Amino acid sequence: MRNLAQEFFAEPDVAGAARSPADRWALAVGAMYGRVHGYSHDRLLPQNLLRGVSEGRSRAMLREAWGVLTHDQAIDALDWLAQRGHRSDPEFAAPGDMEALRDLLAWDMARCVMVARHAFHALYLTQAEGWKYVREAARLAQANYASWEEYGHRYLRGRLRWNGEPEKRIDAAVDFLLTNPKSPWRQLDWRTPLVWPEGETRPAAH
Repeated sequence: MRNLAQEFFAEPDVAGAARSPADRWALAVGAMYGRVHGYSHDRLLPQNLLRGVSEGRSRAMLREAWGVLTHDQAIDALDWLAQRGHRSDPEFAAPGDMEALRDLLAWDMARCVMVARHAFHALYLTQAEGWKYVREAARLAQANYASWEEYGHRYLRGRLRWNGEPEKRIDAAVDFLLTNPKSPWRQLDWRTPLVWPEGETRPAAH
């Protein structure tokens, strides 16, 4: 049986630092959650271990929102987001409705990054597994939208299709990301080359 905690702490960089513009760009796909909850934008770990923050907060979020309690359940949730998500659900996207599909793809990719980061923090994923899903979400986002502005607005529309009501904190976060010079969306060009070794980009089939 794999010992995820042992693998986590065996990493030379337990926080999963973003070591390239491509990795910082990939994390920025979920930056609206970072803005709302105070996550870092420069490492896979959403919170700073040096502050003594327990992984319990990530485990609680994954349990309550996603029903995730194990490594395999985390993989299942991330595979669903990366490959199907709400964009494949006819309740939210009728067949042939390309606008709904594009809105919900952005909604799915932002959550894929967020869930991968929390699953890594909760010790349900190794660092390599977490980065694979974050990078795949980034690849799909960049391939399907023309700018951070389009991506951000599509994300808000996708969330609205799912929830039916806007959320002020999320709307304000996207506005900040699009307008504040210090935000990662303003600092990272949308066309940043997303170059990684092939084995570090796409989640393995399960």
